[in-house]
Amino acid sequence: MEAINFKFMQYVAEHGKSYGTVEEFEFRFNTWLEAENRIEAHNASGVETHELGHNHMSDWTDAEYKKLLGFKLPENWENEMPEPVWLDESEISNGSIDWRNKGAVTPVKNQA
Repeated sequence: MEAINFKFMQYVAEHGKSYGTVEEFEFRFNTWLEAENRIEAHNASGVETHELGHNHMSDWTDAEYKKLLGFKLPENWENEMPEPVWLDESEISNGSIDWRNKGAVTPVKNQA
């Protein structure tokens, strides 16, 4: 087994990855390999002040990663925005609301 294949298998084991087909395995390996090459080039440059490494998203495509980045306003957002709805302010006696009591605060999510 080549060293790079062994390194990918270590990555798969470390992050508990499982691929359904040989095609997906090969696709994820190639995606991971692109990340590996970027990481190696960056770390070997000697110019950078920081070092890169792999994480659980190293076998993800750019499109998969971008899904994590949140809402992006469409270019023609002015035409698509609904009219604003004014909320009932009668519950605000001291100028603040404890959103924890309203069920609006969720537990901390994976921030890696």
